[in-house]
Amino acid sequence: MQSIPRHPIVDTGPLFDYLLWRFSDSIRNISAQLTYNLIAKLIYLTDDPSKKSLQWYFSVAKPITTSPHVISEIHRHAEQALRGLYLKNFWQFAQKELKDLGLDEKLVELVHMNGETLSFFGPTDTALLQIATNSPTQPIFTEDTKLAGQCRKREVNVLNITHATTLWQEYGSR
Repeated sequence: MQSIPRHPIVDTGPLFDYLLWRFSDSIRNISAQLTYNLIAKLIYLTDDPSKKSLQWYFSVAKPITTSPHVISEIHRHAEQALRGLYLKNFWQFAQKELKDLGLDEKLVELVHMNGETLSFFGPTDTALLQIATNSPTQPIFTEDTKLAGQCRKREVNVLNITHATTLWQEYGSR
């Protein structure tokens, strides 16, 4: 990569892992057991380099963009991960984190989605694809291989945590 891709459109998986990791870190002194349980639920941020690189990437690439569909999926995942415990605290923390990342939510209404794409990808990924198609300079940050493949077909730049780690190693030490 020649430069750091800016203003990523972020999918549910990496954004949820990021928020859950940051939240679990913030409550470490309150409940070590809950922190341990939450860290065990991370799917993509499974080691320190992935955590540090994503935190670095989001901080230099901000503002980030997503859709309300992604926020809704994050809420569902948070309910499952926290089982009602600390859910209020999670959202207070997440709201601040997302504000710090300059979150821009772009709504793509279901009735305006391409029906064929919607039936294959569902509303969340269809919204992300439409946002990316309308903003061709913004990369999509996803771990979803099906979504990434469709982005490549549409010539949309795709990033994932491996890319963020590479960027962090290349630019983060400067």
